Amino acid sequence: MGIVLCESLVGMICPLTEWENNLRVRGGQDQVYETSFIREWIHKIMFFFYFSELTFVIVYSLFFALILFTFKVIPPDLRKRAGKSIDKY
Repeated sequence: MGIVLCESLVGMICPLTEWENNLRVRGGQDQVYETSFIREWIHKIMFFFYFSELTFVIVYSLFFALILFTFKVIPPDLRKRAGKSIDKY
């Protein structure tokens, strides 16, 4: 999520979206995404709304903050469990 946030902050389109666009053009299709994949599909699903790139940056930032908050409140157990047996029922 941090990578997605950084890409959106610098205005970079996801490399997978660019790859898909290139493959579509090479395959003879005319339709390519003008912006990001997510923005295109949200616009198609909810055609009466137009969300700016800033909206997605804000959503990505809030979601990333939620992830960091979750790790702070419920830290993952990073200790190795090698050598411990699995309890059988």
